[in-house]
Amino acid sequence: MAPDRVISTVDPDSRHVHTTVSHRQDGFKAHVAVEPDSGIITDCALTKAAGADNHEAAVALQLLDGEVEPVTVLADSAYGSGEFRAELAERGHTDRVKPAPVSRGLSGGLTVDDFTVDHAVRTATCPNGLTRKITRAGWVTFGAA
Repeated sequence: MAPDRVISTVDPDSRHVHTTVSHRQDGFKAHVAVEPDSGIITDCALTKAAGADNHEAAVALQLLDGEVEPVTVLADSAYGSGEFRAELAERGHTDRVKPAPVSRGLSGGLTVDDFTVDHAVRTATCPNGLTRKITRAGWVTFGAA
């Protein structure tokens, strides 16, 4: 699918949203900054559901731009990219972002952490050094190798 494909003639800014692997819908992403003790909303943003500029981590950094003092950042794992965590540390914020769930491998099997993934050239390398291309859908097949 084209990265900026228009999916609605009524609302051309609407995009596909994948909230989980099995749950998909069309629409937008809402990002809300809340002061946890009082529940007061301190900032918010509504973005397209797709695109690097609309990723949770990019939007969260924009929401944090108005903070003059370091704050404790609580967020779900969608916000937990390495770049986001590094930027939180650089700004002096306390990172309390939920870590991404670890996928369960088969007993004696491999997990994604055992592979080297190069997103720039769209390849994945297995622990035995075999490299394969990542498909447009984001899959890699090593077969019997």
